[in-house]
Amino acid sequence: MTQFRATAERAALIFIPGFTGSVAASWQPFITQTLSVPQLASWNILGLDYASKRRVDISGWEKDPSIALLSQYLRTELTVSPLAEFESIAFVAHSMGGLVVQRALVDDPKLAAKVSHVFLYGVPSRGLEPAAMAPWLKQQIGDMVFDGEFVRKLRRDWRRTFGTRQSFELLAIAGDVDDFVGANSSLEPFPESSQRVVVGNHSTLIRPENSDHPSVQILASTLQGQDVPTFIDSARLAVARRNYKAAIERLMPNYASLDDAAFATLAMALDGDGRGDEALRIMDDVYRGGILTTAEAAGNLAGRIKRRWLLERQQADLVRARELYEFGLKTAESENDHAQGFYHAINLAFLMLMASDATADISAVTRRMCQKALDHCAQAQRNHWCIATEGEVALMQGDFGTAESKYREAVAITGDVRDLRSMGDQACMIAFRLGQNRFEQVQGWFTTEAQETRA
Repeated sequence: MTQFRATAERAALIFIPGFTGSVAASWQPFITQTLSVPQLASWNILGLDYASKRRVDISGWEKDPSIALLSQYLRTELTVSPLAEFESIAFVAHSMGGLVVQRALVDDPKLAAKVSHVFLYGVPSRGLEPAAMAPWLKQQIGDMVFDGEFVRKLRRDWRRTFGTRQSFELLAIAGDVDDFVGANSSLEPFPESSQRVVVGNHSTLIRPENSDHPSVQILASTLQGQDVPTFIDSARLAVARRNYKAAIERLMPNYASLDDAAFATLAMALDGDGRGDEALRIMDDVYRGGILTTAEAAGNLAGRIKRRWLLERQQADLVRARELYEFGLKTAESENDHAQGFYHAINLAFLMLMASDATADISAVTRRMCQKALDHCAQAQRNHWCIATEGEVALMQGDFGTAESKYREAVAITGDVRDLRSMGDQACMIAFRLGQNRFEQVQGWFTTEAQETRA
């Protein structure tokens, strides 16, 4: 095992080589370019060699292990230090190494539960047609016979274990002129949404000359998350999403009977896992048209309707979100719940600002709601949400100095990716609404560098 970069995060990008068994031989140019990608700076990057040589097995003397045995080796390595310490793992595999990874994931549910991403570059997932010509030369070649016994069992077990949707994100990447592993083997076993094609043959598709190469960009953009703002650290997001998936798996089967706290956890987990539409659907189902009893429940539903309104700008969603936040604020104030009070007040102020004409100044009603949020903050527990709310008020009022100070303080004390994304998204939208060319400045308050004081 070779460690190319060590960081404080608990997410690891592990490169698995092809037929040579050597990370250096398979992946060195790719790893060099990956190390230069800023979005991936916090990922631990490692490579795992295994026993494989470009020579014929010698009966009665020595032969390379089968792919199934190599998968057991991979599983074993991931149970001991340092690999066992990681909470989230992304595999990057080439050629035969991708079969090793797939077999390990099928056979080891605990390993699969830790995996956030799998990238299969030129992997013969249905085997190699050339391998059928001389399977007796080498056990590993015999395992890779096109539609042979090993690959048929792997595909059958994969479908049984993962169905059409696995818990991790998977991409199968083929070279457009890869004559060694055809698209019928590298791409067709997986859904079209998981298929990618880049320039290159079986070797050059993983030998980029710079970080702009499509093979590297596919890796970087997928790890970052297409729907995730640039200020979210991708390694931390990968760890968080593993936690979200665990919560979803535990709570989703009985969502209709959960208490408010557990239901709120489920909704936040779905949202954090990129399944906001599903969170909204089950919330509408449970609340049966919006019959709510608590400020927290109203806020959970209102937040998702608010996000849908920001995307689609349907007037009915704006009206519904405001009604829910107003109900939540009234309920919170009747119960002296100041944390819920500032939450609902600041979101009402935000909705009023975003719904107003782009050329209009902040309205008196919005200013009053901002003041109400500050009044509740003064009596609430001093946490990152309270401090971020004070920052949001300052931002709406055009006080960028105070806003930056408050936001940076809030960012420094929160380790939750979902919370960081929520406060960052809203701040950036306010900055865009206010103009003054401040969007990039505000976005910078939430970058990885801004979080260094937590380390």
